[in-house]
Amino acid sequence: MGIYKDILEKVNKDPESYKFNKVSNPTIEWLLGFSDIRQDYIDFLKEVGYGCVGDIYLKFYGVLIEAAEIYATQENLELDNVLLLGGKLSGDSIGFLTTDDWSIVEVWNEDLSIISREEKTFKEFVRKVFAKDL
Repeated sequence: MGIYKDILEKVNKDPESYKFNKVSNPTIEWLLGFSDIRQDYIDFLKEVGYGCVGDIYLKFYGVLIEAAEIYATQENLELDNVLLLGGKLSGDSIGFLTTDDWSIVEVWNEDLSIISREEKTFKEFVRKVFAKDL
């Protein structure tokens, strides 16, 4: 089994709280086309998939989304370097800052600021999410 065995067990044990779907192989192949994409993120999508944690505590997208699809990036040009991987009910988003070694960041809906997360890996981040310690 993979590195997210414990999270997958949690998802399968409580499908009402964790509504996840599998990511298709063509989508995984498309994501692998991004240079320097984090392998632990790809592993998560392969093993666990995409969906909601809790009552939309955080929704993981099945693909990476350019910030411009959600936000007015002309208000913060650095958003053009952010690929979003999920969102919160508040309207804030989580993503990767591709110009900073694919570091994990939050985009605040209120002022479109980009805030670096303390987690150094996606694996560390996702474990906090599933512990609801975000």
